Amino acid sequence: MLQTFFTRTTSCLVTAGLLGSMWLTPSNAVHASALPASSVSATDKDSIAESSITGTNAASLPASSSPKSLTAMNALHKSWTSSNLRTPSVLIRHASNSFVSTIHAVPAKKLVYAYVTQLVDNTPKARISYDWRLDSLKALDENTGKVKWTYNFHKSGGPFTIYGETAFAANGTTYAFQNFTDGTYKLYSINSSGKLNWTRSLPHQNGLDIVQLSVMKDNSILAAVQYSYDNKGIYHTELLHFQASGKLIHRSQIAGRLIRIQNEHILMDLSPMVRRGGIWDTAYGSKLAVYNQNGQQQYTCQMPKATILYDDMDEQQTILSDGSIIIREAGSTQDKWYGFSLKGKLLWKRLIPIDAQIAASSAGYAVYQPASHTISLYIMNSQIAQQSVVGPPEEGISLIQTIDGNLLLTLQKSAYVLNPQNLQTIFASSSGNILLNADIRAYGDGAIYTADARGGVVKWSMHP
Repeated sequence: MLQTFFTRTTSCLVTAGLLGSMWLTPSNAVHASALPASSVSATDKDSIAESSITGTNAASLPASSSPKSLTAMNALHKSWTSSNLRTPSVLIRHASNSFVSTIHAVPAKKLVYAYVTQLVDNTPKARISYDWRLDSLKALDENTGKVKWTYNFHKSGGPFTIYGETAFAANGTTYAFQNFTDGTYKLYSINSSGKLNWTRSLPHQNGLDIVQLSVMKDNSILAAVQYSYDNKGIYHTELLHFQASGKLIHRSQIAGRLIRIQNEHILMDLSPMVRRGGIWDTAYGSKLAVYNQNGQQQYTCQMPKATILYDDMDEQQTILSDGSIIIREAGSTQDKWYGFSLKGKLLWKRLIPIDAQIAASSAGYAVYQPASHTISLYIMNSQIAQQSVVGPPEEGISLIQTIDGNLLLTLQKSAYVLNPQNLQTIFASSSGNILLNADIRAYGDGAIYTADARGGVVKWSMHP
């Protein structure tokens, strides 16, 4: 599943992913491209598999080989464009108020899900505001783009949506959270036939609480509700773990701010907010903790005293598959990067370019650096593969993990789907600009799906 994008306006950077060019401290986590040639041993050099991304199924090249041109790559081919997916309603008077906010491909079911949001027109006499929405989930046929079914969350005479979240299971089940105008928080389970499996109420305090959803490997669902901080500056997060059947199997509360859920682990900031200049602000030197899906603390770690982790960087904090964590702290010209072991020990700290893109991989993480035009694959303490991408550095780039666990690197003029274990090319396209101009994207079964300005979905094939 594609991850949420955020924009750091100071650097014109668009970043996606679950998650450097200079070391702050030496360690055995060798970043060969960041060190002078004299600093890298022959053993370290030989352990890095380097090749050029040149096209579909590109073979590995030795480090001394010259990179090939990208001019022979295939363009994306438009397979179909769906109809406008808005649901007709007298409450939605303008087509521009309808848009696709999430796309998810389900190759096993030959379906493509589109979560459609429609802004309700401002009608004071009817107590309707622009903050109210009619949200729906639609399933499109993978081969034709035709709508197979629609599930509307707004029922006639019922409350409207204020905001919602979705998470998708491998078997085609959709979990959807809805914050309704009547003050209720509802979690829905909808199967691949568009039928409601069950719905559950979630706890909340003031209607402004933050909810994150994450599907576990057994298709169960973890819902985390973060309440606002109290008069002591302490956040409280409630965890609810439901089986796929809807049975609640665990509920607990943690005194801390929810950072993210990833790889069946939960990353929390346990430090209270502090008063600065008469207002509440984020504390320096946060104490972090990793929990499992049942709220059991696995370990804690302490950030250095000078660090500050703002919540607009939460998408850049990465929990690896074994539960170890990589923390990224925003800087003005360079970001800081920290790696912690399963015992909470700080293994290394580095400087990383602010335009570097990071994404989780099957066993570690991948880093794309525009200045050197290289993408590198790491486990926590070593680099295991590297690819060179021909061409000048480009702005407006992204690196994300796809729903099937591959890596999607998108540049202005090209796009690549890469094997997450060795960075070998699975697909390559010269149509990167098409993907970068689409805010919503999903990859599945050799195709990429984007939302268009009309409120529909477009299927792009990466095959010739």
